[in-house]
Amino acid sequence: MRRTRYPAILAVTVIALIISLGNKPAADVTILRAAGTPFTLLPNDQVSNQIRIKVVNRTRAKHSYSVTLLEPKDVKLINPRGSVSLGPNESTTFTMFMISKRSAYKDGKRDVRLRVSGDDGFERDLDHHVLGPSEGNDQ
Repeated sequence: MRRTRYPAILAVTVIALIISLGNKPAADVTILRAAGTPFTLLPNDQVSNQIRIKVVNRTRAKHSYSVTLLEPKDVKLINPRGSVSLGPNESTTFTMFMISKRSAYKDGKRDVRLRVSGDDGFERDLDHHVLGPSEGNDQ
């Protein structure tokens, strides 16, 4: 009985490993900490936040990736690079700026939802909160 049990366990382990390797995402996406101050007060009662997102192409083919803002709709996202083409295992960091009204920050925070999309159908939504002024805080 022992002679059949160990090969069966080994076969199940190998199958599980093959399945897990086949299910890896097409890209790795990471939100990075912004460099410098967390926000900047702008004229006309607006706030600017820097958002940095690292994307790594984990496929064996070249693909283009872009970042868009899903929510909230009253925010302006400035993404100077637009879409970026990455070869296999290449990476890039998108550095973007978000402009919103100062009054939209509650307790010094604001939630945003971003989407990283690839031309191969890859999509990953990211929930993130950015820091901003709290009541009576002029930075």
